[in-house]
Amino acid sequence: MSTARIYRLVSNSPGRSGMFSTSTVTMFFKKVNVIQGTQRRTLDDTGRTLVRAAADLLVAEGPTALTVRRISTAAGVSTMSLYDRFGDKNGVVDEVFIQGFESLATSIHRAKNDIENPLEALAAGLRAYRSWALANRSHCTIMFAQAVAEYEPSMAAMLVAAEAFAILVAGVARAMDSGQLAARAPHDVAASLWAAVHGHVVLELDGASEKVGVTADHFELTIATLLRGFGS
Repeated sequence: MSTARIYRLVSNSPGRSGMFSTSTVTMFFKKVNVIQGTQRRTLDDTGRTLVRAAADLLVAEGPTALTVRRISTAAGVSTMSLYDRFGDKNGVVDEVFIQGFESLATSIHRAKNDIENPLEALAAGLRAYRSWALANRSHCTIMFAQAVAEYEPSMAAMLVAAEAFAILVAGVARAMDSGQLAARAPHDVAASLWAAVHGHVVLELDGASEKVGVTADHFELTIATLLRGFGS
């Protein structure tokens, strides 16, 4: 799923500065899920084992290893066990996608939750995004690069991705409410911040940062410059 697609999902959901929260996004998309009849599957022990096996294969060998036979063999179950629970390999990939965004959201929350200053909390969340991505390179290929060409995120997966972005939007709105950022559409500012941060992270993930001399110090300069600019 592209950054732009997740942004469109959130920007079309209810909320504005002072009212935007992850709960409003969750409520909105859950209503959509009910309407479309699409809800996240419930996993049994075998299902969880299959997802763990897929995640391990992804880390060890990359997205090309994610075939029905390889995942089933790694999980120690029959291919029929996978088909019965997920329909096909894309159902397993969907759970890897979901768990990736859940893990990312948890990391961002953990980084900023104990920081009272809204602007400092926002910056901490952006740093957490970078740290998580660099520590979870393989998951990023599923979440952002569409490494499995035939995979299309389910509505449940899109909800989890949108909730992760909503954390950033809510952080921006909080900084605006405190007067530390100028009043604008929170989701527009969040999208700009995400685009800059994600672009920097992609350079690091691709190894291009070393070739052009982009460092962690440049990341800090990017955050400081952006937040200062949005403060006026």
